[in-house]
Amino acid sequence: MGSAATSRSWLECLDVTAAGRQHANWMRQTFARSLRDNADAIDCHASVDLLDRVLRDVRVRTAVVSPTGYPDTYLGWAVAFCGAVVFAYVAYESRRGGLGTCLLETVSPGSNPWRFAFWTRAANRMAAKGYPCVYDLDAHESLLSMAR
Repeated sequence: MGSAATSRSWLECLDVTAAGRQHANWMRQTFARSLRDNADAIDCHASVDLLDRVLRDVRVRTAVVSPTGYPDTYLGWAVAFCGAVVFAYVAYESRRGGLGTCLLETVSPGSNPWRFAFWTRAANRMAAKGYPCVYDLDAHESLLSMAR
């Protein structure tokens, strides 16, 4: 996807909806796999349990992206808790077309920079590439309080 026009037309062919029960298992699986691949010394089982708690909280914002007309095909998802991004996932083959930015803007609108409550090597790579991402220790503490 080379130009902004190409990315824009690609994004126009997608539906962004709030996550529902039908997405939960896929979100847990991709979250656990991403943590194993992108983070050091993280208890994946405890983190997935925490994701489940966050998803049930009324203060959470979620987004799932599917191609228009194919609601059972998921390309990515994002979760924010109290305005801070908990996690965003984009399927490998769908990356680099603006989908991640679309998800982050959906769950954390108007944030500049995006505050991350859960920092992984993937978030670190995004920040290194110039994306406005920062680690928010207060948001992380709020997130961890749900695990207690």
